[in-house]
Amino acid sequence: MKKNLFKIILGLIFSIGILTYIILANGFDKLKSQLLTLNPFWITLAILSMAMYWLLEAQVLHSISKSLNANISFRDSFRVTMTGQFFNSITPFATGGQPAQAYQMSQKGIKIGMVGSILTGKFIIYQSVLTLYSFVVLIFKLSFFKARLSNFTHLATIGFIVNTAVIVFLLLISSYTSFANFVLGLFLRVLEKLRIIKNSNKLAEKIEKQIVLFRSSFIIIKNNPWMIFKTSVITIFQLLAFFIIPYFIYRAFGLMGDSLGNMIAAKALVVMITSFIPIPGASGGAEGSFYMFFSMFYGKKIVGTAVLVWRIITFYFNLLFGGLFTLLSRRETKIQGN
Repeated sequence: MKKNLFKIILGLIFSIGILTYIILANGFDKLKSQLLTLNPFWITLAILSMAMYWLLEAQVLHSISKSLNANISFRDSFRVTMTGQFFNSITPFATGGQPAQAYQMSQKGIKIGMVGSILTGKFIIYQSVLTLYSFVVLIFKLSFFKARLSNFTHLATIGFIVNTAVIVFLLLISSYTSFANFVLGLFLRVLEKLRIIKNSNKLAEKIEKQIVLFRSSFIIIKNNPWMIFKTSVITIFQLLAFFIIPYFIYRAFGLMGDSLGNMIAAKALVVMITSFIPIPGASGGAEGSFYMFFSMFYGKKIVGTAVLVWRIITFYFNLLFGGLFTLLSRRETKIQGN
């Protein structure tokens, strides 16, 4: 609990520091007047889009789980999703979400090997769709962003390569037992040298049994093209719901004229570039990237306030609602344990 609290505080310090700088740079009175002029209709659409993003992710998780006959309801899938959102927000590289989700799903009686294949399959689909969005942007919008942003090509290329490398790595682990065992052995030996674990060989034997279940479950997922297609389409709309939030905020300020397609493209690039910033919630990098990409749409006078509104909806709401669902799930687990 202390480690999680430290991560939350660290993320908040980075995020609040950036937002404070933006507020001071624009002036508190100007910020206040701009917030008061926001159109509630468009802000409501932005918030509903965030909620839709959560619901569609829960549907992907539920669909993959059903394909493996895992006993989990949509309600529980949504709770697992919100737990993931919370822990992704408080851990570097968003690494805490899946372990927390795995634990929660195992408490529902799903074997950990099967849980691993479900979450890995979901993550591969998510990263693949995100990379596809980025690829389309690079093809059709490269000249647009290159003309307006310095070093854009380098940032976009690095982000694209990293995302693609992650997908390839996960597919290799999921498809080749020898490669998975090699990575597992290497990881456990590192932990043993760091004195985090004592007997890596003994632990490896236990984990290898779960790897067998993981692979057999993943093969079922891989051999179900309809489920993969369906969840990929859902993920396309899930990410679209997230990418369209800046446009709704843009309209809330009473702005018009800029292309919806360009804003969706810009948000896809922001997500791709900030996915692997090693700070909880990508704090600092997320705000900076949004400021850099969306200044061309909002203008220098409004973009600071837009960053604040966007961050509240896409980050602090994850902390708030994700934290509430996490606490609720833990409370229910304790009650059932008694």
